[in-house]
Amino acid sequence: MRSYRMVRLPLLCGVVMLGLQAAQARAADDADAVAEEPTTQDIVVTAQRRAERLQDVPITIANLSSDTMRQASVVQLQDISKLTSGVRFDSRYSFFTPTIRGISTSNYLPGSSSNVALYLDGFASVALASSNFQLMNIDSIQILKGPQGTLFGRNTTAGAVLVNTAKPSNETSVVAEAGYGSYDAQRYQFYATTGLTDDIAVDLSAQYGRGDGWIENIFTGDKNAGRYRNFSVRAGLLVRPTETLSLLFRYEHAYRNDPTGSLLNAYVLEGRPGCVTCSRPGAITATRRGQIAEDEKLGFISRSNAYQLTATLDAGFADITSYTQYRTDDSEQFYSIDLTNLAVTAQSTKEEDTLFTQEVIVNSKPGGRLQWTVGAFYSDWSSQWPYVGLAPAGVPGARPPYPQLLESGIKSVSRAVFGDATYEIVDNLFVTAGLRYTRDSLKDAYSNFLAIGPRRPPTLTTSRLTPRGVIRYQLNNASNIYASVSRGYKAAIYNISSTTTPGTPILPEEIWAYEAGYKYASRNLSFNISGYYYDYSNQQLAQSRIVDGIATTLIANAASSRLYGIDADIRYALDEHFAVNVGGNWSHARYRSFPGAPTFNLARFLATGTFVNEVIDASGFHLARAPDFTANAGASFTAGVGGGTMTLSGNLYYTSKFYFDLVQKLPQESYATLDLRAEWMDPSERYTLALAGKNVTDTNYLNQASQNGLGIGANWAAPAQVEASVRVKF
Repeated sequence: MRSYRMVRLPLLCGVVMLGLQAAQARAADDADAVAEEPTTQDIVVTAQRRAERLQDVPITIANLSSDTMRQASVVQLQDISKLTSGVRFDSRYSFFTPTIRGISTSNYLPGSSSNVALYLDGFASVALASSNFQLMNIDSIQILKGPQGTLFGRNTTAGAVLVNTAKPSNETSVVAEAGYGSYDAQRYQFYATTGLTDDIAVDLSAQYGRGDGWIENIFTGDKNAGRYRNFSVRAGLLVRPTETLSLLFRYEHAYRNDPTGSLLNAYVLEGRPGCVTCSRPGAITATRRGQIAEDEKLGFISRSNAYQLTATLDAGFADITSYTQYRTDDSEQFYSIDLTNLAVTAQSTKEEDTLFTQEVIVNSKPGGRLQWTVGAFYSDWSSQWPYVGLAPAGVPGARPPYPQLLESGIKSVSRAVFGDATYEIVDNLFVTAGLRYTRDSLKDAYSNFLAIGPRRPPTLTTSRLTPRGVIRYQLNNASNIYASVSRGYKAAIYNISSTTTPGTPILPEEIWAYEAGYKYASRNLSFNISGYYYDYSNQQLAQSRIVDGIATTLIANAASSRLYGIDADIRYALDEHFAVNVGGNWSHARYRSFPGAPTFNLARFLATGTFVNEVIDASGFHLARAPDFTANAGASFTAGVGGGTMTLSGNLYYTSKFYFDLVQKLPQESYATLDLRAEWMDPSERYTLALAGKNVTDTNYLNQASQNGLGIGANWAAPAQVEASVRVKF
């Protein structure tokens, strides 16, 4: 333990000294540049729950503008992980699984959330099955790296993702886009806004997508097993009753019918397909990308509805913002357990989530030496799995819903108050202190495993204080150095989807984070570097096991970890025609103590094809989905062509080897992907034609590998794809 502590101070001090040297060198080279009117300094973010310049915020932030995402052909949230380092957006079946700096979750059960908070226009979204949504009329996306327990509360041990969309405007505007690509993929988007009166504006956005997918069922001969459809619509009404009050009403509906995340084939373990039934007579097993071998109908369907009100009041002494939300998310998922064509078993799961949130934030007026934020938050979340069913053995072609095995549900109520203040104690030296108190209650939990009967765990109440402290020095108008300490936590859960231990409470996991960094931005150059060190304890870890002949998921507070690393990114615009950006993350994410790690005996499986439980000491092993190194690089070039403007852009993403599981038996080797895009805009800037390619090198890699009682399923990422699109703006 002493050696880890000795690493922390040199690492963080080294980053600060590197920043100081860079600042001194830059100041010596061009002392007058900082007095210019820099474009990169005008980027505004809300990472501290108030609008501030990106370079003044002492947090590592990846800020993605609408132009950046358009040039990278980003259409859904999962796509943005290729535009920054140290971030992965994977999926387990169709459950969204984000990872930031090696921290993620392996829990998928009622009432369990991600370790990465997701906010859409200031509103929390908690249902894992509905989090990978299609992006419409996006202004920006901010990825906050590191725990955000003070300002964003629970379930932010890894960080937060803030998605910001355009607001209704009195200036009439219409944008429409259509795209057609590989595998009969079709995409249509529409956005319109206008003013009804001087004080009332409305907007409407909609998108529809469909395609045949790229997966073939080699047992049935269905070449379009991955056929999908999605649709979403979002409407807004902005009313300004007075000069100091604005009310923004929003409604959103989303529908998704996409089996891709549920289409698994057998993961290959040292040359052997990873399933118990693979060696049975008549078994057909798929192991290659783009193939499955199934007799069941597999899929995923989700529906979401959200009703939101954002009220903003200029109270003179401060700005007050209220966020009120009611949201429902329903999903059904059908996936194979045996991973072959044999009629052994498959699972169907239905999830129903209802969420009400209310938050009030009061921000001081800009200017002056003291800036402060206070707020209160309330959340009432009901998460139910009305049925979990298993397909009957020996019934070929069984269709869901399958005979019921389990039902479970829980209500999670959270209350919090928080405050955060920044004071300029002397010129250019700022000190920040913040504190949040949260009280969480798990109520009305129930689990009914039909072979045993119902169980009702008691109410579980926990509370946490999550402080933060920051010291920041503004070297000049273009650069800052900072050091911070903060605490985050992931809320307690009940393992109510377990068939053996549904009443076992899983206590909150906690993290202390230490970070130091340097930020610089001028007219054509931005550079950011930070070093971090995490003490991560009481981790909530899940593993599939066979208990008394029954496949179940065991979750426990099983491990503690030490994580440290360096984040860096640089963007340089040579002129208005050419820009380049590079980012990298080096991370050392290891379990410090994990003595009772549950796993299976690999030698026994390779010899007999059966899974036998064993327990090992995984101390020193990699955390799941935590590569040692990731990097991204992008470039864009703009030139006049045919009287209009041609823009060529590309994005390269690289990751080193990592593991999908907790005990380093399911590796994904290192890989790189390359996306390219060419777009031409006519002289009026109304019409844009584009041709885009994703994964143009056709790299083979996995989105996820996960174990169940009968096998290890592999879910592959998409092959190379091409899309042509047209965009019209009025």
